[in-house]
Amino acid sequence: MKELKIIFILSAVFLYSCAENRKNPLPDNSAPSEKSDKEDYLKNYNTNLGDPDTSLAIFLYKNHMDDEYWENNLEEYIRWDLEYAKISRLLNSLYGKEPGFEEAKRNLDDKRERFLQYVRDNVEDELINYHGVSGIRFSFLVERKDSTVILILRKVIADPKAPEIEVKYARETLARYTAQGM
Repeated sequence: MKELKIIFILSAVFLYSCAENRKNPLPDNSAPSEKSDKEDYLKNYNTNLGDPDTSLAIFLYKNHMDDEYWENNLEEYIRWDLEYAKISRLLNSLYGKEPGFEEAKRNLDDKRERFLQYVRDNVEDELINYHGVSGIRFSFLVERKDSTVILILRKVIADPKAPEIEVKYARETLARYTAQGM
């Protein structure tokens, strides 16, 4: 009788398992996908899947008309500016044949200029309010070899209210910057 109960229980488990497989079958990976790589990226562009350059290009293209919330995506916009040539080529290869691409590209280029001005203004505000500039925005200006860097560094050095550590940072950065012929 015990054996009959065990067989009955095992049969019930087996039947339940088969029923679940019919509801949720495993995907057939042997058939080629109809979706393109671009569509996969478009579906998942806000995740950490895939190539970061492609993800950035898709992010920029999909948000080219959005209002500028620079602070929410500061690192993405910084990377876009610093790697402009590479990301621009990628945008052309991904979207170059789509209707409206040229307008989107112009919007992105205008947005890039507005972003740069935003960073410059933000660094100036930081200098006025906090008497220093050692942050991600100023580091971005230094890395892109922006024309305002030397002027800003001289303002920090000349500011009597600037903390000693900021003045030291400004002197060191100015020395490096001028030694490189900027």
